[in-house]
Amino acid sequence: MTRHGRCEVADVTRHGRCEVADVTRRRARVLVVLVLLSVVAATAGFVAGRTIRSPARVAADAEPPKPSLITVPVELRELESRVIVRGDVHRQGNPDIGIDPSIGLGTGVPVVTAVTSSGGERCAPPR
Repeated sequence: MTRHGRCEVADVTRHGRCEVADVTRRRARVLVVLVLLSVVAATAGFVAGRTIRSPARVAADAEPPKPSLITVPVELRELESRVIVRGDVHRQGNPDIGIDPSIGLGTGVPVVTAVTSSGGERCAPPR
C-alpha cells in the first residue's frame, strides 16, 4: 500500500477524501459537542438550584411567624426564685480557737487592742 498524504491509498474514497481523517475529525467534533453540552447542563443545574424555591420556603420568607408560647418577645431581667427549706442544723465538733501570744510584737507578750472601762478609770499596763 502506498501513502497518499496522511492516508494510505486503500483509505482514500472515490471522491478523493481520506476516510481515516474523516473519522478522526468526526470523533473530535462529537467530543467537543459532548463537553459543551455537559458544561451547559451543569451551568443550568447550578442556576436552577440557586433560583428555584419550594412553596414552603417562599411562605417562610414572606412574613414572620405569629407570636406563640415559643416565639414571645425577648425581655432582659434578672431571674429570681425563692426556695424555702426546712431542716435542722447541727455543728460537727468543737472548733479549736486559740490565741497565739507570739503573734504580737514578736516579744511573746500579747498586745491589748481594746479595753472596756468606764470613763475616768486608769488602765494599768500588763505585768
